[in-house]
Amino acid sequence: MDVLIICASGFDISEAMCLMILTEYDDTMPPKRSREEILRRKREAEKTRMLKIKNDPIKLAEYKEKEKQKYLKKIEKGQRKRINQMTDREKRSTR
Repeated sequence: MDVLIICASGFDISEAMCLMILTEYDDTMPPKRSREEILRRKREAEKTRMLKIKNDPIKLAEYKEKEKQKYLKKIEKGQRKRINQMTDREKRSTR
């Protein structure tokens, strides 16, 4: 067990008044995961979640309805345009 003593600079205080933080380092702790490892695990979890949804017809219907509602909400807010509302230039860039 290591003891780390932190004192506020610029003040005349005794060591007893300093803030003591106990830090414990356990050699059995696994090393910190890298960003790539975290993202890989997240992708795998999302794939398994979607597989569960796709294999259950009730959950799949709920998922599709939810996605449809999100799409309609975006159209209502103006974040998405329908093809008949686009200019020719927007159509070409979209396709």
